[in-house]
Amino acid sequence: MNQEQSPLISTQKAAQELGVHPSTLRKWANRGKLPFHKVGKVYKFVPSDVETFIAKTRVDEALNANAPSNPVNQAVPEQAVAAREGL
Repeated sequence: MNQEQSPLISTQKAAQELGVHPSTLRKWANRGKLPFHKVGKVYKFVPSDVETFIAKTRVDEALNANAPSNPVNQAVPEQAVAAREGL
């Protein structure tokens, strides 16, 4: 059984598709945000993993856009003061 696999892409190519600096992409990979393969000292990425990450990020951003930016500021003034003072 020979399954055809998509070729791995470089950090530079994946970073370009994501619109970030290559060092940012390597940090994300090391933190487990994006799967990667290490070939020697070089990071490589599966194109479909990059596409999935882009799609997931867009969904997360859309969900966060509807959430209040700072729930403490949305509280009743007395509650906001209590929250800031740790009460």
